[in-house]
Amino acid sequence: SYELRFEDLAVHYGFEPEGASAYLLDVIGKQGKKGVRLMREETHERSFKINSDWLAQYPSLDILIRTRRQGGKGWSPIVRVEINSDGGNASLAGIYHQD
Repeated sequence: SYELRFEDLAVHYGFEPEGASAYLLDVIGKQGKKGVRLMREETHERSFKINSDWLAQYPSLDILIRTRRQGGKGWSPIVRVEINSDGGNASLAGIYHQD
């Protein structure tokens, strides 16, 4: 099984307190240009287990990560993590920040 772990640089460098930020994770299974949302989860954790069935079923996954700061009203721009799957074996294809 695979796990995605990410670092919140605002927390890492002391700009935001530990545990005060929320993260919204969307997993999109992709076949060609079509995508299907497989999961949406709001969490305070900075790690996420990737379902092996998703890797077997879809040649590519996009994991969209948004952040909401303590006292903030909205979500940050998206960080998109693209993962390719070759017969269930995952590899990182790219990390993209929406600005």
